Amino acid sequence: MEFVSAEDKTKIIDSLVEQDSKYPVIKNADGKVKYFGYGTAGFRTTGAHLDRVCFRVGILVALRSKLTTLSGVCITASHNQKEDNGVKIMEQDGSMLHQSWEPLAEELVNAEDLRAFLTKFDDTEMRIKFGFQETVFAPVSLAEACFACDTRESSPALVKAALAGCETLGVKTCNFGLCTTPQLHWLVSNRKTHFNDAGLYAQFFHEKFQTFLTLCGSKDSKKNYQSDLLLDCANGVGSYAINDLIGFAGFTERLNVTLINQDKTPENLNAGCGAEHVQKE
Repeated sequence: MEFVSAEDKTKIIDSLVEQDSKYPVIKNADGKVKYFGYGTAGFRTTGAHLDRVCFRVGILVALRSKLTTLSGVCITASHNQKEDNGVKIMEQDGSMLHQSWEPLAEELVNAEDLRAFLTKFDDTEMRIKFGFQETVFAPVSLAEACFACDTRESSPALVKAALAGCETLGVKTCNFGLCTTPQLHWLVSNRKTHFNDAGLYAQFFHEKFQTFLTLCGSKDSKKNYQSDLLLDCANGVGSYAINDLIGFAGFTERLNVTLINQDKTPENLNAGCGAEHVQKE
């Protein structure tokens, strides 16, 4: 970890607090400030309520990346209605945020006074508790963080907020843009940290598919597997991923794929389709 002066530390905190103040504080119907809980899928609620949450998640991910060298953030609410959105945080091995950091994520996101929280974290044993021997505001040249999102209308602004929080702490970022959650898990776990690396996911699965075809035997064999697949794309980001895969030569000759619900406009995301619809309707 490199050196940072007290003056530079103050400037970083000032910048974080100033940016944070520009995001709205969300209140419940009773006038109390809304509390954001960290669940099995990260933070998830109405997309319009997540701007400040995402900015602060960017801070958290920067801290985690300084400790482990790499983290990931996916802005998505999966099968939820289009008005919702969420934030999933990934470790360097592609797993979800370590359980020991979940309480810290909640405390940071819900902190009433961001300056007080950051000062407390860095100037007390709290910093040591979470693995830091030196100030968290010092730059770490190897620290990186990867970001991606789904097609929801609120996603681009939320990614931008998360990037801002992370970059203000001096961590290098890579924004993959539209990308499925499994894609980002794979990219992070394989340390693919350049935006052009997104296509490597499709190449990886193409190679695995070719291995599958070899195991299946001849092109005309129908004995051991079904060669027809009906895939519901839920009018979302999965449409991009699957079309990349079936575009490889030989794919559709061996697996007959029928894609439905490929409307990628945010308005139609999960509308009358997708996992939630199948389960409940």
